Amino acid sequence: MKKLLLFILSFSLLLCACTPEEGVSETVSDTVSEESEAFTPAPLDNSMLVVFGDSITALGSWGKSVAEKCNMRFFNGAKGGITSAEGLARFDTFVASRSPDYVTLCFGMNDLLMTAPNTPKVTPEQFKINMKKLVEKTVAIGAVPILLTTNSIDYAKFYAAQGQTESMYGGRDIKEWVNTYNEMTRQVAAETGYPLIDLFAQCSLHPETQIVCSDGIHLGDLGNRIFVEQISAYLLENFPSDPEAPKVNYDNSVTLSSGEDASLISFEKDMWYVEGSTMTITGGEKLVMKNTNGLWPDAQYSLTEGVKVPVADAVLTVRLSTANVNTSVILYLDGAYPHAYSEGQYVIINPFLNCDTDSYTGDILANQTIDVEIPLSSLNISSSCIHDGYVVFSGVKIYVAGTSFQPVTVEEMSVYVK
Repeated sequence: MKKLLLFILSFSLLLCACTPEEGVSETVSDTVSEESEAFTPAPLDNSMLVVFGDSITALGSWGKSVAEKCNMRFFNGAKGGITSAEGLARFDTFVASRSPDYVTLCFGMNDLLMTAPNTPKVTPEQFKINMKKLVEKTVAIGAVPILLTTNSIDYAKFYAAQGQTESMYGGRDIKEWVNTYNEMTRQVAAETGYPLIDLFAQCSLHPETQIVCSDGIHLGDLGNRIFVEQISAYLLENFPSDPEAPKVNYDNSVTLSSGEDASLISFEKDMWYVEGSTMTITGGEKLVMKNTNGLWPDAQYSLTEGVKVPVADAVLTVRLSTANVNTSVILYLDGAYPHAYSEGQYVIINPFLNCDTDSYTGDILANQTIDVEIPLSSLNISSSCIHDGYVVFSGVKIYVAGTSFQPVTVEEMSVYVK
């Protein structure tokens, strides 16, 4: 793994005021201090950018657009609804395992929500500690952390959108409360010396209703555009790039030709994400998954590069077995991941595995041995995920439901083009 020498970026993100009609203001070039000479960051071209955070990142279009502007490879490791504390728990699977060169860190929208009067999910002080830890973890894997403040929101819709009440905030001004967490992010950047892009300040130059979509929280067209222009400008102005470098394939997938096959899963256990200690996974030549609580937790795997195949000519191969426990297998399509997807971007393959399933839940029943080849054309893949006859596989989720410590063993889950 790359070793990152400590470097300090001295920056001054200067914001140019403009009206909404004038469009998004340009970022003035930041300066890199002489202390950074010990570290030569990876050239942007063909480097790996991982965007990490909550739904502002998971649901935003800005991450992929930044990668396209900067000729970078890209992975969205964010998940809606999570706090900075949950981000720390997810870091190894969704950031470290992707071997990134640059990582954006954008949290706070969920940390600040109240669980009881004057009791946020994560206090501002703990949020600051968590953000520092995220910076440290990013540096430890040899990547450059880029700290982002969150966007401004439609404060008139805040309480209804988040299921909160005004009384829970004890008379605090919501805009200032949101900015309290952004201020913690600013302080982390100042104290660690790593880059900050103050998107809250940029978004605040415009009416909040123009920044977000109809829910009042998540980025609309202008909000996404501000994120794209500010982040890409910062990267291009402060890190090496080559206009003549070969262009990255932005569909982030590998296309299989006739006679080729590819696995849709990893046999490295660290590439799978499990919530807390609800499951154990061992890897190697096969995956063995066991739940630890007698419930129905899941394991999630997101391909860094999708696998693109022609639907009419491809075959899915599945070899797995269940002990005294049920399971369910979901494949994610068209760039969707188990942690970030829309309706129609997945297919549950249980009914196609030629095995016994539960009549109510549809789960694959206990004590089943499955070894099947399934034509993709029979999977009822949504037409919205098929482009010019091709579909992209981008993730897998496997549930292990029922008796504790009973294994689901996966030996193969691959796709082959005839």
